[in-house]
Amino acid sequence: MWLSVALGVVLLLPSVFVGFFCDDYLQLLALRDDAGARELSLEASRFDLYRFAIGDVERARRFILRGPWPWWMDPALRAAFWRPLASAALAADHAVFGMHAWGYHVHAVLWYGALIACVGALYRRVLLHAAAPLALVVFAIDEGHVQATAWLAARYSIMSATFGVLALLAHVRAREGGNNHAVWLALLALVTSLAFGESAVGTLGYVAAFELLGATDSVRARVRALAPYAALFVVYLALHRTLGYGVQHIGHYLDPFAETGAFLAAAPSRLAMLIGALVASLPIDLWLVVPEARVPLVAAGAVATVAFGLLLRATLRSLDPETRRSARWLALGAVLSLVPSLGAAQGSRLLVLPSVGASVAIALVVHGAYVSWRRPTDGKASPRASGVFKLGGAWLGLANVVLAVPMIFMQLSVLRWRAAVSLEPVRNLAVENGDRIAILRGEPIVSVYGAAPLYVERGVLPAAWNVVALTEHPMKLTRLSERELDVEILEGTLMEGSFEELYRRAPIPLGYEATTVSFTVRVTELAGGRPKRLLLKLANGITLLVHEGRRFVPLALPAIGETKQLPRGPGMLD
Repeated sequence: MWLSVALGVVLLLPSVFVGFFCDDYLQLLALRDDAGARELSLEASRFDLYRFAIGDVERARRFILRGPWPWWMDPALRAAFWRPLASAALAADHAVFGMHAWGYHVHAVLWYGALIACVGALYRRVLLHAAAPLALVVFAIDEGHVQATAWLAARYSIMSATFGVLALLAHVRAREGGNNHAVWLALLALVTSLAFGESAVGTLGYVAAFELLGATDSVRARVRALAPYAALFVVYLALHRTLGYGVQHIGHYLDPFAETGAFLAAAPSRLAMLIGALVASLPIDLWLVVPEARVPLVAAGAVATVAFGLLLRATLRSLDPETRRSARWLALGAVLSLVPSLGAAQGSRLLVLPSVGASVAIALVVHGAYVSWRRPTDGKASPRASGVFKLGGAWLGLANVVLAVPMIFMQLSVLRWRAAVSLEPVRNLAVENGDRIAILRGEPIVSVYGAAPLYVERGVLPAAWNVVALTEHPMKLTRLSERELDVEILEGTLMEGSFEELYRRAPIPLGYEATTVSFTVRVTELAGGRPKRLLLKLANGITLLVHEGRRFVPLALPAIGETKQLPRGPGMLD
């Protein structure tokens, strides 16, 4: 077990070079607790760092007016996540390490080591099979854990999963060993897990799967064992709603209780994609970055899900009854633990807890295929079926073991590159306190988050930081008067990108108007229900910028009555 812990820690230790990224800067603003930070820190407070927007229309309009929220944002948008212990951990890191990101990252990697150790203890308890060590290695080197560990704002999922696994281990001990005290330990661990993040709800999927397929006593005993967890979930859900947490009017997120129909409609495709990412290492983080990749990801996920299901079914037939029992409930638990994640913006950060059961299923199939390679067929299966099984096991071993290490290093490199690219334009920007910045067009992360690192790293507080568009499409600008521009989006429209959609779910109607400190904007043409042309009225005394390459540059406007075309700009993958 400890070799697997060391392996996972060593592989993810280079994350110390990633630095701060995206939401990290919004949380650092809240942790500074000074007047300038409060101007930009949105809805977050010191120990509630994941409350990004609370659905307060007037407060939202203030941040739209001054920035950094974009003009098309729905003022009623709510994005508030109850993660008090994860917030407290960030506050502790800030108190100890200040702006030295490496300290935060070392803390995250240590949590990852603790998670691997807890998963190893669970496997040792429930999986008496030669594939158990391989299962722990598969879990430790799962490239799907990179974002959850290396992106500081997402490390809550590692912390939450650690206590979720402890809760599951205590529950199994209580049910199989008759230890009543372990029940209370399980509930305490689950409460702690929930306080780190709502992904802990997935632990209930494993508990339910154990009672359905793993427990061997009466149905009444199983229902009685589930009762305290059901009660805890009801209390948690009531508090979650009462305290104003949840999502509303935000793109890519669905509330399963308030939007049950939409949630159920989206669930099958998202579930197939997530399972495909678990077993076939599909690059699920492209779902948010590249909207065009969603259909191929769902299709590949569906194929991988069916193929893996057939491989697992064939494997289960050859296992001893005890191992089969454990494998069945762990595999079902992995699927059930995905259900709470189906309403979120899809990404690998959602896969940490589900991979606990998936790693076991993968290891059993790979081990079974390896054994079948070394032994001749026993006559129970046709040579063709045996060959397919061997190839399937080889495919799983390649995807989850052989390629896992290079994939980890590739993902770490990409994250480090994205963090650096996001900061470079801000670090090189010539701007002073009180300047009013208007970004005509920019890459989403650089443009929306730019004001936060500008203040955190340089101490510069703009009077306004307003964004006109987050698109890489070319633009045609026609100057109508001294301060009026007709802005036409060429080769596409606005609101096509994932980050544009994130701030608004409802379509923008023709004639929609919004006012910011830097400009007033009106939608004058739609194409396919999305903005195609804007009338932009610039305020006096602003600095109008465009994002080109790795820098913001001032935009020279054409003469009145003349036109200027801007070439394609940088996208999220540039």
